[in-house]
Amino acid sequence: MRNQALTIDRVDLQFHLELKKDSSCPLYLTNNTDNFVTFKVIATAPHKYFIRPDTGVILPRSSAAVLVTLKAQTEAPAHMQCEDMFFIQSVVASPGTTAKNLTTEMFSLNDGHLIEKIKLKVRYVAKSIISDNENAYRVAVYKVFINFRGDELRNNFVSFLVKAMRLEKINVFIDEVEDRGTNLNNLFHTIEECRIAVAIFSERYTQSRWCLDELVKMEEQMEKGKLVVIPIFFRLDATTCKRYMGAFGENFRNLEWEYRSEPERVDKWKKALSSVFNNLGFESNILRDESKLADSIVEETKKWLNKISIGAENAKNSTIVV
Repeated sequence: MRNQALTIDRVDLQFHLELKKDSSCPLYLTNNTDNFVTFKVIATAPHKYFIRPDTGVILPRSSAAVLVTLKAQTEAPAHMQCEDMFFIQSVVASPGTTAKNLTTEMFSLNDGHLIEKIKLKVRYVAKSIISDNENAYRVAVYKVFINFRGDELRNNFVSFLVKAMRLEKINVFIDEVEDRGTNLNNLFHTIEECRIAVAIFSERYTQSRWCLDELVKMEEQMEKGKLVVIPIFFRLDATTCKRYMGAFGENFRNLEWEYRSEPERVDKWKKALSSVFNNLGFESNILRDESKLADSIVEETKKWLNKISIGAENAKNSTIVV
């Protein structure tokens, strides 16, 4: 189901109707444009559903997940038929738009915006189908950030990895803009929204202050327990990076000299590198087939996404006994 802005992963919303129990169905929205796109999810019977989130912003060439929950019902409709409908409105927004900037007027036909609308029907289906959908949502709901040296990897390994992740419906984000200096604050905000980050260390990684500044932000989130960082040593071994050997180390020392007037910044880079290097990761020198390396990263990412989602669900359902 396509329009100019979004791709939706389904043609209807499917719920397993079990009386006096909630039932959930995920939506996976993909922005196929080079623009920021805002969305709004509307139900014709809003009193029957929870929508999380019901509005949001999808960055260029990125994705978002929405969970629609049918509230517990006390009776079933005749012949298990439902006439409820959902509408997903989408509007192209200005670069840098965030969820905090969204207003009702943006989705008003009188506001001059070009609004596109997708219609979804509601259907009741077997429990086994819903279970598969819930598993897909666990993968899709949290964003995954990829940190890498752009001009070195963007058009080869990272491109292949992103495609493999999106085929598995992983909500992956990469910076599509070559000039990172113009949007670094936006990238920091994106990192704060993510629960997984993949840091790909290559020989020229330490030439980039943007890569290292992103890594500092990632390390800060990791220390708060809000982010899992998976290190990837691309055509390097972990020991080379940890000991600042070879071109990796030489590039860092050159950058350290260039920023010798900002010792606090350099110290943060060193701390972030040291912290992330201590995490378990993957070395392409061991997994020489890059397609197998990408598959291993995808599987590790899915494993962590499932752990995070199950943990969040358990926390939501837990009660404190005094």
